[in-house]
Amino acid sequence: MGSVYEILYSIRDDLANWMDARGYGRTVYLVEAPIDELVGQFAIQIVAGPDTAVHPNSGVGLIRTQVDIIVWWRGFLDPMGRGTERIAGDDGIQQFVDVLREHLTQRKYGGMAIALLFRNGGTLQAVDGLDGWLTLRDSYDFAYEMTWSVTNG
Repeated sequence: MGSVYEILYSIRDDLANWMDARGYGRTVYLVEAPIDELVGQFAIQIVAGPDTAVHPNSGVGLIRTQVDIIVWWRGFLDPMGRGTERIAGDDGIQQFVDVLREHLTQRKYGGMAIALLFRNGGTLQAVDGLDGWLTLRDSYDFAYEMTWSVTNG
């Protein structure tokens, strides 16, 4: 792996395949701001955070990166947003996020075992201006090897 973006693209592609295999569609974005037009019932947004040079568990030679995974979910049967089915039901956002968390922490990306460490689970939020939409943001950390180069100077 040469850069954080190679890892993030690998995560994006893995999540799209994971969603597609379960019948959720393939809507995964690697963007900082939400897309103007979301389609389907589920979407995942990946937001890269800051990098630091030393990973506290692994030491020198690794870059530590934070990434936020935001799940977008639209409830078709509860347009008023008052039912618990949209949160805890079989097709609710919480069920989706629970399985997603398990998937994210047990993967290889780009052929490397990149451990995504779950840091914070978000609070479910209704989306202003988008009736029926909910979001839930989780934060993860991961580390990857720096590309070293030595020059004579």
